[in-house]
Amino acid sequence: MKELVSIIVPVYNVEQYLDRCLKSLVGQTYQNIEILLVDDGSRDSSRELCDIWGTKDNRIKVFHKENGGLSDARNYGLRRADGDFICFVDSDDWCDSKYIEVMHSALTETGSDIVECDYVCVDSEKTAVSEKNDGARAVFQGRDCFYRFLTNVFFVSVCNKLYRKEMVADTRFKPGIYHEDEYWTYKIFSKAQKVCRISYTGYFYYQRQNSIMHSKPSLKKITDAFTAGKERIDFIEDRYPEYAAVGYTAMMYTCMYLFNKAEHGDASLRGIQKELVSYFRVILSKYLKKRQYKKEMWRFLAFRLCPKWYCGYEFSTE
Repeated sequence: MKELVSIIVPVYNVEQYLDRCLKSLVGQTYQNIEILLVDDGSRDSSRELCDIWGTKDNRIKVFHKENGGLSDARNYGLRRADGDFICFVDSDDWCDSKYIEVMHSALTETGSDIVECDYVCVDSEKTAVSEKNDGARAVFQGRDCFYRFLTNVFFVSVCNKLYRKEMVADTRFKPGIYHEDEYWTYKIFSKAQKVCRISYTGYFYYQRQNSIMHSKPSLKKITDAFTAGKERIDFIEDRYPEYAAVGYTAMMYTCMYLFNKAEHGDASLRGIQKELVSYFRVILSKYLKKRQYKKEMWRFLAFRLCPKWYCGYEFSTE
């Protein structure tokens, strides 16, 4: 029998989208799967829909729990997953019918610990059109796995990936925060000895206007993202000092992006802006000592001198 793949699906108030998601999962061409529906205290009909789906397909396992947030729901699913491989699917997204088959083949044939495919951001099923399906594979090994993650060869989202269970079983998501993927994914890539990137669009990421990603900036959202970035810098300096300059570059862009987000919020965000600028200057000083200057140097100097002016120039089209 083929190896079991566990698909963890956190569910919270997604009654409009859950059927679409689950139809795409039960219709997978790779059939040896278990689908763990973790209802995180939904207040709409999602709870009942989970139970109905649980009676339709014996591969679906339904769990109901008190609301604890996305991280808590994923952790709940991880503790109960029996598969040799793990993937995460958000309950308002959906997958191509060959998603698991293609991903599993790429992972096992290359001997990788993680495989990632392309994804498409969509606002309806009509826009779910794939242009990357040649199946070309790029494989990276050793410490290069982490470097490729830092340089955006791989996407920070936990979705659009298949993991060997041992890669993720002991690394929990941080509960009670936004930007949970920012805290988690880099730690997983640091554990991998071989990762694969495949040119195949198998994951469709639905862009809801009322989702967390599209909601207004708040102090907690910005603080959580900022804290995640600072923790990653500490991790890089400790474990991957040879990649510090790359990490500093990414963090400075994060500071600029978050500063601009705060600029469009209320007065309560002015304090975090000061913290962002202060930390940016610390990181810039470290970056300069590395003497690995690149073409974006002018951006960093401009932001350091006049953050508001730079954001008005750089993000004027947002």
